[in-house]
Amino acid sequence: MLADFEDVLDRLDVASRNGEKAMCFCPAHDDRTNPSLSLKAENGRLLLHCFAGCSPEEIVSKIGLGMKDLFSEGGGGSSIPPNTPARLHAQSEKPHSNGQNERASDDARPKHGCTLKEYSEVKKLPEGFLRGLGLRNVTYKQKPAVRIPYPDEEGQEVAVRFRTSLEGTEKFRWRSGDKPRTYGLGLLVEARKADYVVLVEGESDCHTLWFHETPALGIPGANNWRDRWASYLDGIEKIYALIEPDQGGDTLREKLTRCEVIRERLHLLELDEHKDPSALHLADPERFRERFGVALEKAKPWVELEREQAEATSLEAWEHCSELAKAPNILERFAAELA
Repeated sequence: MLADFEDVLDRLDVASRNGEKAMCFCPAHDDRTNPSLSLKAENGRLLLHCFAGCSPEEIVSKIGLGMKDLFSEGGGGSSIPPNTPARLHAQSEKPHSNGQNERASDDARPKHGCTLKEYSEVKKLPEGFLRGLGLRNVTYKQKPAVRIPYPDEEGQEVAVRFRTSLEGTEKFRWRSGDKPRTYGLGLLVEARKADYVVLVEGESDCHTLWFHETPALGIPGANNWRDRWASYLDGIEKIYALIEPDQGGDTLREKLTRCEVIRERLHLLELDEHKDPSALHLADPERFRERFGVALEKAKPWVELEREQAEATSLEAWEHCSELAKAPNILERFAAELA
């Protein structure tokens, strides 16, 4: 059968993608700066071409495919001239003599980095659901990683972030040339229908909320919020901001509450002992919607919280100065203190 576009793409380090066309970093030569490998599906075939001149034999060897099994030219020969688009014709994955499939299994991959299967298991989200959002396995700097596309409101891919690890501080990398932007713009139409949206930090919380049919928009780190992004939220009545119990949460609250465009619609959302929606989901997936719904009901509008804080500050100040304020002659007190 013909090779599957997604299966071949999973083996490559993808730089950009538009539907069933992609530009990748060629694995057959030092291609870390300018992607030169083109892969596209056309008329039921997969076309593979390196503009730097690498032969198809070199390319498929590097991604673990065999020419004799995957390439066919003119109905039989396996020789394809270099520098020409190569037609990938995958037979059913033929076994080696040891009975193992030629395609590398998850167990054969390096035990570092991050695969979609591992991400799915750690976050307790179906792998098929994540693939439906465009997530794919790729190789990033010789390590497995998860490619996370960032579509705009029209569904066109405008940026890519790579999940390179499940743990540690260096878990993400932007594609070269891409800048931080909001995640989930293509799904804001659902937020406008529901008339509310939940702002969260990062992609995994979006994946969790979308899985539970809750509209969400991801902010790529609390420090990266830009007030111009508030225009994406036009027409949405309630904006819930998930404030995580850490320094990042404090930073995000400060930035959002200063944004004049959304502050009147802003509601601050907290999940008690759970850091974020992903943690709430992991604690009890079956009760997530019920418990998150309760949290939404408890969320207070920022303008109300601001008024309460102002009243509390005023009351505290009065307690400190009330004796002096009530003195019959404040200037006499001042003269005494000055002397």
